[in-house]
Amino acid sequence: MKTYQKPFFWGLVLLFFFLIFCVIFLLIYLYFGQFFFPDITMQQPNYSNFSTPFNSTQITINKNATIVAVDYEREQYVNDGNVDKTIELTNKLISLDPDNPKQFREAVVIYRDLANNFTSESDYVALLEEALKLADRGIYLFPKFGDLYLQRAFVYYSLNNSLPYRVDREKGYAIAIENLKAVAYLRSKYSNNPEHYLVIFNSEFNHCDEALSDAIRFSTAEPSGDVFSDYSTERLLESAYACKGVYQKAFDFNNIDIEKTGCKDSTCRNQINKAIYLIHLGRSDEAYEIVNQSIEQKPNYTGIRYFIRSVIEFDRGEYDKAIEDAYHAEGSSWAHGMYINYILGLNSSRLGNKEEAIEYLQYAEATLYHQMEFAIIRSREELDKLGSKSLVIEPSEFLSVTPMPVYPTLDVNNLPTHTPTPLGVINND
Repeated sequence: MKTYQKPFFWGLVLLFFFLIFCVIFLLIYLYFGQFFFPDITMQQPNYSNFSTPFNSTQITINKNATIVAVDYEREQYVNDGNVDKTIELTNKLISLDPDNPKQFREAVVIYRDLANNFTSESDYVALLEEALKLADRGIYLFPKFGDLYLQRAFVYYSLNNSLPYRVDREKGYAIAIENLKAVAYLRSKYSNNPEHYLVIFNSEFNHCDEALSDAIRFSTAEPSGDVFSDYSTERLLESAYACKGVYQKAFDFNNIDIEKTGCKDSTCRNQINKAIYLIHLGRSDEAYEIVNQSIEQKPNYTGIRYFIRSVIEFDRGEYDKAIEDAYHAEGSSWAHGMYINYILGLNSSRLGNKEEAIEYLQYAEATLYHQMEFAIIRSREELDKLGSKSLVIEPSEFLSVTPMPVYPTLDVNNLPTHTPTPLGVINND
């Protein structure tokens, strides 16, 4: 019994000392271990050997998510008509994504849309001028991005609405056409056929031969009725033939376009064009019915309808009605006196007030839109009867000319299918 208990006793002693050793070791580790056995899980990785930040992908994801969120927020403010917040977020998106030319393009579109929703001419012009600055800045940074030239062309086109004199509008069209030729060469990501705008712009600019030549070429190159950059084949031909003064063909193509596409906007602008062609064709009674119906349906805005009616009323001898409608035309547009001066000039001439008639008609002739060719021609005829001539007006420097790339002569029969490299950039001279 004693031989069995002795080894057992010494085993317990050894176990006791082993436990004491473990406790002492544990205490030493807890107190001194952080110096001799550092916790590697608390150390930060060394990024010095990496060419890009360790979490660059996550940063990019976060940035893209922010851009999407701000873009969505802007869309809500656009729908609510909140101009200030829309502009604020538009500028924020450019600052968040400055290397993306699409942000500049979208910003110009936003400013143009905001401008078109204003009835104040000063606000309209101010927003378009900001749009022009953004387009210029974008083109400076991204000279090969064709859609910025397209948007800049639209801005110049829209700014013409605020210019009283026809010579200034012609200058605006010339600059717009220069930008259209650039995008026709560079191509567009948002418009399959940006060169088709050249027909409309050249028609407005009174470059009728060029407009008609292009319209015929485009109409034979594509199936009739296909939509080109917001315009049907018939609309292109209508615009070019109207510019040339071939009003029967313009009228015929207008009818086809209306049958295929319906109203272009809330006041059926293509119907208004139809009324103008009818006046040229000596069918004023039909034109009168068209504008009356349009005014009854939408009495506000689009003052040209009241002007067309006033012209017909004056020819009918309804002078008081004509003057009343001419004033209404001025109040529903930014005509700058062109509509009322035309009617007052005809009325003063009728009453024998020569000097007054000359003053009215000279201003009307210098300011009426090319679309009102019948009124321009009659103003000149009346001035000739009164022994006077049209005013001679030099174009004003209403807009600074922006730098344009130099490209080879545009061949609309052989357009590039890719984005070529520009040959250079001209100066501002």
